[in-house]
Amino acid sequence: MPGTVISPESSPLLRAYATLDRTTPLAIDCGLLCDHRCCKGDDDSGMLLLPGEELLLKDEEGYRFLHGGDETLLICSGTCRRHLRPFACRIFPLFPVVTPGSGDSLNIRLITDPRGFSLCPLAYGRIPLHGIFRYLVRRATRILLEDPPIAAWLLKHSNLITALEEVRFSIESRQE
Repeated sequence: MPGTVISPESSPLLRAYATLDRTTPLAIDCGLLCDHRCCKGDDDSGMLLLPGEELLLKDEEGYRFLHGGDETLLICSGTCRRHLRPFACRIFPLFPVVTPGSGDSLNIRLITDPRGFSLCPLAYGRIPLHGIFRYLVRRATRILLEDPPIAAWLLKHSNLITALEEVRFSIESRQE
């Protein structure tokens, strides 16, 4: 909606963004390890957006949105203003698997996103991620869980990511 202003205090999405604004997977620029492969925009790949992210990012130059079903994929030109990156870019190569806990609680387990193995050298775990990065990804995810549509999205996608992770483990065990 043109002219819509979302208050950072009232938006779990903006609070999660702020939580991750000054952190990266490594204490150095991890893009130096792979020539910034995750930031090389092309017409065939992108990042899935959380509910509400398109509204926040729709006016940003260099972003294109593809819609399919109830999903939105952001395709970028390969450069962005870091403070206007989607959540998926901010936490890459991790994914927060969210599962029901006891009562109404939700558990968060950070895993390497299996979709990142073809792209990111950090996905293989040979280089440990910065501890504060993992802590802040978990904290930002906890903030996002305050938003019911985002919590539902994370639960749904956690099932898909877990299935991909199981397929990857199965393939790797056959190769050994």
